[in-house]
Parts: sequence; C-alpha cells; structure tokens
Amino acid sequence: MKAVRVLEPGEKYRVYDMDDLFGGQLNLGSKLYITNIQSYVDFLPAQ
Repeated sequence: MKAVRVLEPGEKYRVYDMDDLFGGQLNLGSKLYITNIQSYVDFLPAQ
C-alpha cells in the first residue's frame, strides 16, 4: 500500500465495498481505497 494524498475535511466519496486489510479499508472504486479510521471518517446515508 502506498499513500497518495491525505483527504481534506469535507471531502465526500461513495463507498462501494469494505475489507479487513490494513485495519479496515473502504473501497472508493477505480482501485482507490482509504483506511477506515473511525475518528476521521463519517458515514452518511446516500441521498
């Protein structure tokens, strides 16, 4: 895994899948993943 950039507050992404790798990751599609750090990531229902 290689860090590409840090997400900024207020950025929103749709999550397509979740896994248990690296402590838990969220799949954003197109082979993009973010680490699921619960103190930094908020889940909101789709609108």
